[in-house]
Amino acid sequence: MRPSFLLLLLLLHSVHAVGPHGHVSSAGYRPPHREQVLLSALQPAEMQLTPPEAFDWRDVNGVNYVTSDVNQHIPQYCGSCWIHGTVSALNDRIKILRRAKFPDVMLSRQALMNCVPLASAADAAARNLTSEQAATPPGCMGGDAWMILDYMNRHAVPDESCQPYEARNGECSAAGTCRNCFPAGVPDSPVQGGCWPIASFFEYRIAEFGRVAGELPMMKEIYSRGPITCTIAADMRFIFNYSEVVQQREGVYSDPRIHPYSEVDHDISVSGWGVTAGGVKYWIVRNSWGTYWGDGGWFKMLRGVNELQIESDCYWGVPEVSPLLDEMLEGTVHGSYLSGIARTPSPASLEPELAATVTAATEGARPFEVSGAMLLLVCAAFLIAVLGAAVSSVQMPSAAVGMKAYGGLGEEGEYREYHAPPAVGSRGAAAGRAVTWG
Repeated sequence: MRPSFLLLLLLLHSVHAVGPHGHVSSAGYRPPHREQVLLSALQPAEMQLTPPEAFDWRDVNGVNYVTSDVNQHIPQYCGSCWIHGTVSALNDRIKILRRAKFPDVMLSRQALMNCVPLASAADAAARNLTSEQAATPPGCMGGDAWMILDYMNRHAVPDESCQPYEARNGECSAAGTCRNCFPAGVPDSPVQGGCWPIASFFEYRIAEFGRVAGELPMMKEIYSRGPITCTIAADMRFIFNYSEVVQQREGVYSDPRIHPYSEVDHDISVSGWGVTAGGVKYWIVRNSWGTYWGDGGWFKMLRGVNELQIESDCYWGVPEVSPLLDEMLEGTVHGSYLSGIARTPSPASLEPELAATVTAATEGARPFEVSGAMLLLVCAAFLIAVLGAAVSSVQMPSAAVGMKAYGGLGEEGEYREYHAPPAVGSRGAAAGRAVTWG
């Protein structure tokens, strides 16, 4: 074990008991000046709303606004629930912000593992840490959502394709953030082989973040801006006997024992709520132990009684998405194997090339005679025209922030118009504002 890691382990044990999942609270060590920065709550209009009896971001008017499930313990055990519980909520909020438009963004868990420090250099003194202790990322040894949100407010993070999850602590460097690789000995290759850092990638940040607690405030935050990250006391009963316990209460997990906050050791993402046929209120929660655990990686937790401390300490963040992502879809951003993404001129028109092809295909044809190539071109043009007319007749979701309408085909093939989901604000629109349901 490296000396810096030994120091970090001793420090973490002095702050909070390290559980088997990876939550280590930094609450008592946050400097006051950072606690007061960028923690905008919902505006009065959102705080006065009455949430519906049931709500689930996995199914909003038939549209799924959550991203894929993952497993923190594969390819090996790693106490990174604090990374997973926070990242899953942010991934979903990005999808909500972009109205489920391609592509689904999965933030790089490994880049955060490699680079989120125990404390920033500016906060080290306020937390009584040496520079070495502050700069060492805890990774698999645990942390909390606040540390990630605070880091992403200062630094850009790439998506998972830049740095896949390895379930181990890595190096915070350019290559530890985003990299590419190529085999050695390939003829005509411009590189000798090996791996190198990618300089330019799609960047994601946090415009603002904050804490929320209590049943109703949690519901309002989830409903207005997306899933949140919460902490729970995940004991052995919850880990190993979940499936047996939920059969006793309509699929909802509950524990008759009282768990104090000192037992909190796990971070999860809360994405909605509901009520069973028998009247049992529950939270809809995403875990990070794979889809073979719980209800496809999710679970229902008793709501309104602070079960396992789930309503005690939750966090939200407002994502800031790189505008280059949409520019890529418009064809003005392209990527290089060596250096990453960059803005490029608009693609050249293919019209002159197509015209030359048509001319060549018709040369030598007798009057009123159509060559095979010409016939294929005519058929292709006809199909393109038909498909274009069909596509233009169906309205797609608007990318503009605000309450817009979007449509789809009903069961009988008729066009139906629905309300679009609330949009999470960007840095400009996120100063506490959120578009709510109308």
